[in-house]
Amino acid sequence: MWKETEILQQIVVDTARICHTSPSIHLHESDRAAVLKDVYIDNVSSDGITLKADCHAESFFKKNYGNKRCDYIILSQVGDKRVALFLDMKSTALSNADVVEGFPHDLGRGYPGYVHQLRSSSCFFDFLHTVMKEFCSCSALAKYKKNTQRFFVVFHVKDMSQITRPITRTRPQKNNTPDTALILHVNNNDHLDFESLVLL
Repeated sequence: MWKETEILQQIVVDTARICHTSPSIHLHESDRAAVLKDVYIDNVSSDGITLKADCHAESFFKKNYGNKRCDYIILSQVGDKRVALFLDMKSTALSNADVVEGFPHDLGRGYPGYVHQLRSSSCFFDFLHTVMKEFCSCSALAKYKKNTQRFFVVFHVKDMSQITRPITRTRPQKNNTPDTALILHVNNNDHLDFESLVLL
């Protein structure tokens, strides 16, 4: 078991984590209104762990200032490289509002709503690193560096609507930043291979 997995099991409540007891993990959306409820990620590392990043989320920040997080953060391995996969499950099509919604201090640069969630989640991951370092003298999360070992994916269950600036479903470039997230159309109970979601 990796050191980061051991410490996260120690400090994170049971309801906010999934241990990798089998090669496949079940991602479930409990919201009754959700259309996309169940997806399976196959071939995850048994030494890793999955965090339910939006579990027990408190409304501490105002809108557009880190108030939302993605559904899951999966720590696993691709080849000999440990990576963190930030994953959000959307039950609606990506809309024009997703594309044009911006941040007050981004100097006019527009960010989709899902990018907001993924950026917030990366900040949350940095916070986890700080907590582990301060309270457990563990810097194991430091290896999951931005732009090299963090990857971002959005699942959606409906066909994307016509939008002002179209978002391609599968981006050929690396999905190692929130604004280059890999966007995939999936169906309930689909199985996806972990490595296929990490574009190195």
